[in-house]
Amino acid sequence: KTASSPTRASAILALHRVAERGQAGVVELLVAAGGADDAATKGAIQQVLPHLASKGDRRVLTALCQDARNDSSRVRLGAVIGLSALSERGDRSATAALCQAAQDSDSAVRKASVWALAAVAPRGDKAVIRQIATALEDPIPEVRVAGVSAILPLSTTGPQGKQELREVLVQLESCMRDTDSTVRSEAEYVAAMLSFDAHKDGAQQTSPATGARARPSLLDMPSPSPSPALSIPQ
Repeated sequence: KTASSPTRASAILALHRVAERGQAGVVELLVAAGGADDAATKGAIQQVLPHLASKGDRRVLTALCQDARNDSSRVRLGAVIGLSALSERGDRSATAALCQAAQDSDSAVRKASVWALAAVAPRGDKAVIRQIATALEDPIPEVRVAGVSAILPLSTTGPQGKQELREVLVQLESCMRDTDSTVRSEAEYVAAMLSFDAHKDGAQQTSPATGARARPSLLDMPSPSPSPALSIPQ
């Protein structure tokens, strides 16, 4: 007799307590069980996979990328959080799935996707930068905060990196005038950090003819007190 959905979910959650990470057969079983249609089973699988699967496991990441397009917002959210936990930095398939999820109709999925992009996407990726720029204009303040916070881990050094971030930096200045105080605070902090990096880069570059320091090219402003630490949703 086929087990009911709650029974299957409970059995899957129990694996977290008895199985070891990478244990032979367990991850394969979870990936196969992930083909079930009910959200409860998928949700249970998504809860235990980050504890049992190895980072970068292609079978798991493929299943999570598929779940990121599920009809259930709960399943989509779980898939996004799983991709954030198990993807290596620069994984192209995970980045593409997260960019799509960052446009989700559910604000919780959008917010988690932007946080995940900050952890997973290749630095300086143009498609990701465009998605972050969109997040900065999201009607939900929490999504805008996630977008602002994603700028630092996605930025690259040198002239090419600054060029790729130009569109976002223009919007970042706008975020410093946001109606939400948390967005404003985080934007000021990120702008100050980018300015610090630019000053540091400029101090290392001197004119061959005069030995003068190169003028920093990025936001030149005093550094405010850092905003409260922000962490990816669990």
